[in-house]
Amino acid sequence: MAYTAYYRLNGDCNDAMGAYHLINTGTATFVQGKFNDCVSLNGSSQYLSIADNLGVGTSAFTMSCWVNLAAYAGAGLASVFLQLNDETGDTECWIELVTAAGPVYQIASVRRRMSGTYEYQLVTLPWSLNTWYNAVLVYDSSRIKSYVNGKLYGDAASSGNGSSSSPNKFIIGEYWTGGAPAAGYYTNGKIDEVIVEARAWTAAEIKNYYNFSMGLYAPKMRW
Repeated sequence: MAYTAYYRLNGDCNDAMGAYHLINTGTATFVQGKFNDCVSLNGSSQYLSIADNLGVGTSAFTMSCWVNLAAYAGAGLASVFLQLNDETGDTECWIELVTAAGPVYQIASVRRRMSGTYEYQLVTLPWSLNTWYNAVLVYDSSRIKSYVNGKLYGDAASSGNGSSSSPNKFIIGEYWTGGAPAAGYYTNGKIDEVIVEARAWTAAEIKNYYNFSMGLYAPKMRW
């Protein structure tokens, strides 16, 4: 595997691939994670980011992380785990857990074409606090998909570019729009082993990653 960026979050915000180190806004701390250390976010002011699209551009790509929530977002809001904005195609893509009425919890991978449409499928799933989950967003140039713990939960058609500016940005633990973080969309909890790759992982690869990842150059994967 040749990742575009890989954040082990073992006490720092550095990209293990060497190119895209993150800024720690709000002085997020590092604690025991799924694999070694992870970042711990307070749900109100902390996130990690870089003003870059990680070289992904308008192509197919995958984002993966392990997440362990300490608290859910408020009703009608969401915990945004990962987001990637691309100014070439004027798009924003993110994976989130939405708190809906009930309450019930819904996973969604969203692709927003600026001055255009939001393309996603919200799917209800069981989700517990203080439990580790692997969340994966896949965009294959025609569809946007959500996977949790190796299982497909959402699949929506999405293609084409936007028509207004969306500056390059990659964010862990928050939703970024209009040049600033949005209130109510922070992640309250832990995030570990963040991977971005400029290709669409297959369903079999995602399942294998969930089943066999050892968190040490995160595939130890069998494909």
